[in-house]
Amino acid sequence: MGRLSRLLARVFWLSLAIVALALTAGTLSGLLSDRIWLCELATHFQLQYVVLLAIVTVIFALDARFKWAAFSLVVAASAFCYQLLPLYAGGRPTSAQPRTLRLVSSNIAFFNENKDELIRFVSAENPDVVVLYEITEEWLPTLKQLETTYPDPKIFPRKSHAGIAVFSRLPLQDAQRRLIGASPSSVITANVVLGDLKLSLVGAHPDPPVSWAATLRRNDQLAALAELVTTLPMPLVLAGDLNTSSFNPVFKRFIDDTGLRDSRRGFGMLNSWSANLPLIRTTIDHFLVSPRVKVLDRRVGPYIGSDHYPIVVDLLVK
Repeated sequence: MGRLSRLLARVFWLSLAIVALALTAGTLSGLLSDRIWLCELATHFQLQYVVLLAIVTVIFALDARFKWAAFSLVVAASAFCYQLLPLYAGGRPTSAQPRTLRLVSSNIAFFNENKDELIRFVSAENPDVVVLYEITEEWLPTLKQLETTYPDPKIFPRKSHAGIAVFSRLPLQDAQRRLIGASPSSVITANVVLGDLKLSLVGAHPDPPVSWAATLRRNDQLAALAELVTTLPMPLVLAGDLNTSSFNPVFKRFIDDTGLRDSRRGFGMLNSWSANLPLIRTTIDHFLVSPRVKVLDRRVGPYIGSDHYPIVVDLLVK
């Protein structure tokens, strides 16, 4: 091997070692996500880190660089067991009883130019309740098509990402838009009447963490949302584009503070954003349920022109 070849080989393996260390930093980014904005952004892509570390492990092993291979393998396996495996563990819940409720939640994107795709999707799924985010005045003519099935919608249009709406074929009581947090975000609450049972429904869309200041606003909104949830009667379902993944410590604190359960558990990641950038797709669209609500099915809907895929859940409410 010539001098140039040896130099290039050293550069390659050094670069691969740096990649392994950078991916390791990504898996640990949640430790500093409350303090550093880049760590906050990095914490959402745990699946990508695990996959890339697995590839790096194979490359090191093929050249008998077993120390680096072992290092990458241990980090990948640890991240998988801690971050990903809980979403798949336990198997999918089963029940002989039919579903009580089918819900759809979707950030439809205020800039979406394929508005009729949403109508076709809702018609095909035929859900009992639909919660939508980023409702603007421009969306209202399209959404009017849903009123034959959902005759009394609760629609609160706003500019950009702040609008929100609920459509229900079942009776809704006390539906209202609430403003929470120091910089108010869009939250809607209502009671869905299920015969002699009432289900508290919350739809939420906190601010996106596009800067450190925006991240702090979102954290404040999530804290205020957690306080609101604890005041509402159970059973309860929270739907939303929460602008944080399942891997963020902020999201995990929200789960702990509210006592709600991530409906992904047993069904897997079911990544929903970004629909247009599959390599960075992650889990920011959520359904969270109280203990008396059983998730029979959870899945991602088709592309509807938004940068988010819609989420569909079938629930058994006790």
